[in-house]
Amino acid sequence: MGLKVFLCLTKQPETDIQILLEKADMALKKYKIYMVVAKELLTHKDEAVVVTSN
Repeated sequence: MGLKVFLCLTKQPETDIQILLEKADMALKKYKIYMVVAKELLTHKDEAVVVTSN
């Protein structure tokens, strides 16, 4: 048995951190994934938020 890895990448610029976190949570549920790396438009070069399904 091999390990199957699925990678889903999307880019949705967002300026409101609350909306960004809501979208990340929706993506976790919609795509049944374990983690989303969310980056706010204004700080995307310096910061990233990791949202997990736990």
